[in-house]
Parts: sequence; C-alpha cells; structure tokens
Amino acid sequence: MPSRPKNGLDDFFGVLRDVHRIALVAAGGLILLPLLAGLGGYVPPWPSGIVGITSLVELVVLITVFQLLSRAQRSRASRMILSSAILVLILSAIYLLTNAIFVYSIPNNSTRVVLGCGLSEKAKLILGGYGHLPTDVCPGEFTAMLASAQYETDVVWSKLSVSLIKGALAFSWLGAFGALAALVGVFVSFQRRQRPWTATRRT
Repeated sequence: MPSRPKNGLDDFFGVLRDVHRIALVAAGGLILLPLLAGLGGYVPPWPSGIVGITSLVELVVLITVFQLLSRAQRSRASRMILSSAILVLILSAIYLLTNAIFVYSIPNNSTRVVLGCGLSEKAKLILGGYGHLPTDVCPGEFTAMLASAQYETDVVWSKLSVSLIKGALAFSWLGAFGALAALVGVFVSFQRRQRPWTATRRT
C-alpha cells in the first residue's frame, strides 16, 4: 500500500521525535517566558488573560512555521530567522518603552493600570479649577489627579487614548512572542534536517 505524502504536520511531529530535546527545550522556553515575565511584573495589564493568549499565539505560529516552512532552504531559513530576530528586538523595545511610560502601579496595591495621552475634558476642567494649565506632555503629572479619580484612567485621559495604548501594549507583546516563536520554529526545523543520523533512521 503506497504511503501518503508527507506534509508540514508530519515534519512537526518528526521534530518532536528526532530532536525531542531541542524541541522540548524550545517549546518549554516559549511557554515559560511569558510566565516569568508575569512574575517580574512585565505582563500587560490588559487583557487579563494575555499569558494564555500568548501561549496560544506561540502555538499557532509554531504550527504555521512547520506547515509552511518545514522544507525551506538555508537562504530562506536564514532570512526568516534574521527577520524574526529583528522583529523581536523592535517589538520588545516598543513594549518596554511603552510599559515604562504608560503603565502605573497603584501605591500600596499590586494593581497596574494603563495611562492615557491627552487629558479628558473633565480633567481639564478640574485642572482649571485649581488654577493649573492643562499640559500636552504624555502622560503628564497625573498622580494626584489619578488618585482623586479613584484610579479610573478613563476619567483622567480620553477613553480613545487609553484604549490605543492598551492595544499598543498587547500588540507589541504578542508580536514579540510570535516573532520569537517563528524564529525558534524555523531554527529547529532547519537544524533537524541537518542531522545526518535523522536521514539514516528513516531509510
């Protein structure tokens, strides 16, 4: 009975069999990194289940890489690895910078909130009542006003700006881990084909 042609998923499971140590270390590392980042307080405050979403994104990227790029030549694999590495660096830098500027830890509380850029009309009126001029600096001097607003960021800044910054944090976070998963997937898939003993076992 003729055997069916191999596809990308066959290569995916072949990686797990033939280079199980590399695959397990890579997959385990990809799963652990978001968890470790969460312990360090670097996970985006929004959405609340982003660690699980990150793992799902990484899994989807890995499956896609093994399906579409399992037989990529060295030149293409090298371009993919380089592109993914550049994306990881750029998106990580964007995330870390945005996180440092727009994520605020409430004093005496473990809660972290996302700040905005551009004061709401209500906040401008409050500042005017105290004789202060609204500032265009993002996010500006906000600690007293945010505390008086019970740390409701939508009261201090426009809802649109808060939503956009939340989206930027989530996108750069997921993009960085997705690019990292692509880098690892291409690398493991290519290295697997370079092992002479793999071909020997299949003959």
